[in-house]
Order: sequence, then structure tokens, then C-alpha cells
Amino acid sequence: MSNLKKQKLEYGLILAAGRGTRLGEITDEIPKALVEIKAGMKVIDYILKGYAAAGLKKVIIIIAYKGKKIKEYLGESAYGLELIYLEQNLDSYGTAAAVEEARSILKDKFFLMSYGDIITKPQNYLKMIKSLTNLKLPQSIMLLNWLDQIKKGGLVEFEQAAAADLKTTAADFYQVQTITEKPEIEGGGWNSAGIYLFSPEIFKWIDQVKPSKRGEYELPTAVNLMLKSETKLFAVKSEDYCQDVGTPEDLEYLRRKI
Repeated sequence: MSNLKKQKLEYGLILAAGRGTRLGEITDEIPKALVEIKAGMKVIDYILKGYAAAGLKKVIIIIAYKGKKIKEYLGESAYGLELIYLEQNLDSYGTAAAVEEARSILKDKFFLMSYGDIITKPQNYLKMIKSLTNLKLPQSIMLLNWLDQIKKGGLVEFEQAAAADLKTTAADFYQVQTITEKPEIEGGGWNSAGIYLFSPEIFKWIDQVKPSKRGEYELPTAVNLMLKSETKLFAVKSEDYCQDVGTPEDLEYLRRKI
């Protein structure tokens, strides 16, 4: 395993290949990552600003649907970050396949990763990085956000992280036990937010992902393979909002919130 002490955490990854079909005509001409939240600020701007605030230096952006427009909008740098564009081969579709596109650069590095339609407070990225440096053996960390209707997301069950894994006591730090996508239960729960701080070991699990019923190579499958092994996955809870731009209703919520 790569040793975090021997490297700086400098890379971020954004999965911005999708169209966002649930947004309807809003994404007829632009990819979801370019949907405007406030005047002059699009979804991807908020992610990049957060990455910059967390101290990252380089960001890999995975593009596909109208990806040229993302490149034209951002250029080669933004918010003090060097930008690297990789186009996803849609013959191998899905979020795990999107992460795989960046393997040649990230295969021996820890990196922050976000789906390209999720906006959260920059302090949540910083919280994940701080938690990583508090682990005796650095491993992957995920962000959790609360959903009032967890059946719409991925229910994460967890327990307090063991003191044996930590350098210092951390009350708000957990070890993930299980993740259940679209659980058939009513009520709220802690959801897999779609933001991770991955160890390079994630590529080992991506190698084992097979196409889902939808024919996609899906990242949650790789994460669940990790959980079934002896590899630990840790988690922190989101502070304030952490919201995807999946539907027009989600978009309006963010426009009111930010």
C-alpha cells in the first residue's frame, strides 16, 4: 500500500461524463456539471473551489457527454488548480469505469473523488483529509450525508472507529460495515454521499467489478467488494449541506441554500 507520509495529497478526481437525464431539457445542450447554480457559478465550479480550499493542486476531470464544453469553459486551470481532462470510453460505461480512466495517473496515489453533480461545503473535503492523517494505517474514507428518505439513496451502516486504528481519539469518525443501495425501508438514514478519499487500493477492487443489470461497471460494487475483504473503509459525516443535482427539485433546493 502507498504510504501517505511519503507523498502529498495533491490530486482530485471529478466524474463529469454524465448528461443528467432526470434534469430534462436543462441538459439538452450542456453536461450536468455545467448546470448553473448562481450567476457565473456552475456545479463544477463549487467542486473545484472546494478542492482548492482543501489544498489540492491538480484535478482530473472525466468527461464524455458534451465534454468539449467543460474544457472550453474551464480551460487548463481554474481556482489555482491544474486541470487534466480524460475522456471516458463509453464502450465501458459506469462510474467504476470512469475512475479506471485515471488509473495511469492515480495508481500509486491517494486522491479525493467526487461525482460531478454533488455540491458540499469545502470544509467536508478538509474534514476527510484531516481524518486520513489521523489513521495509523491510511485507508479509504467516504463522506456521509443524511437523507430523510434513505430508500432514495444508499444506506450506510457503521460503528465508531476503533482506537487501535487512530493516532488520537476522534468522536466523529466511523468504520463502515455495510452499504445497501435503495433499501426498502421508510424513514431517514446516513447515505453514501458520492464523495470519497480513496487509497490507490480502489483499483484492485475495480478490477473485479462485473457489469451490473444495467450493463454498467459501477463504483458502489467496487466499494462493496472492499467491504467484503479485510480492507477497512472509514467515514465522516457531512457538515451542513451535501446535495446532488439530480432533479429540477434538487437544483432549486441548492439555489435557495447557497
